[in-house]
Amino acid sequence: MEIRNLNLYDLVLLEKDAKFPLPNLSSNLYVIRKSLLLNDKLIGSFWTKLTSETSLILCPEVSNLTKARAIREVFQSLYCELQKLGLDDSHLFIQNDEEYVKLLKKHFGFKDQLGTALYIGKRN
Repeated sequence: MEIRNLNLYDLVLLEKDAKFPLPNLSSNLYVIRKSLLLNDKLIGSFWTKLTSETSLILCPEVSNLTKARAIREVFQSLYCELQKLGLDDSHLFIQNDEEYVKLLKKHFGFKDQLGTALYIGKRN
């Protein structure tokens, strides 16, 4: 198996098989862009985008109105900070709370992630 730098022709070949829209890989946020070959035949491509992850903890004793105000302030500030850093997005991971998810989607523009969210971390 061989790994080499991805080229435009690779994307043309693979686009028909993609289960999600291909991103704008010309963005500098994509720091790794590679293709996989087996016996000189393209069998896949992969890329890595710099992104961010946001965590938010609020005291449970705070009223719902105060929580809503705090969340509004956090996400307005977060949007500005992400733009300053040149980042396109931030992933938010929360406990399974459907009402909270609905609130974030309705009032703050959050969207469902396509696919299944997984992560790989540093090995100990």
